[in-house]
Amino acid sequence: MTFRNTILTLIVAGLPALEAISQDSNSMIQSANELYKQQQFEKAEAGYDKVLEKDGHNTTAKFNLANTYYRRSKKDDAVKAFDYLTSDGQAAGLREKS
Repeated sequence: MTFRNTILTLIVAGLPALEAISQDSNSMIQSANELYKQQQFEKAEAGYDKVLEKDGHNTTAKFNLANTYYRRSKKDDAVKAFDYLTSDGQAAGLREKS
């Protein structure tokens, strides 16, 4: 097997795992969102943190965490999080919302 075929095989084999992580992250975000709606901001923050431990690039969790920081009067943390979300390389819609 050539190097290229080996790489392609590894990528294809890993896709189901990435999909499972994404689905798990989405359900964890939904749970944290429910806590946020109930104004249980400390628990919501912990939920978003768990998502980011698994998927550090999840911008939905980062955005929601930034809002949670704001609601918990953690202004410095909120500013840092929103600054990251408005940085170059982020999607235009995300930068706009942030």
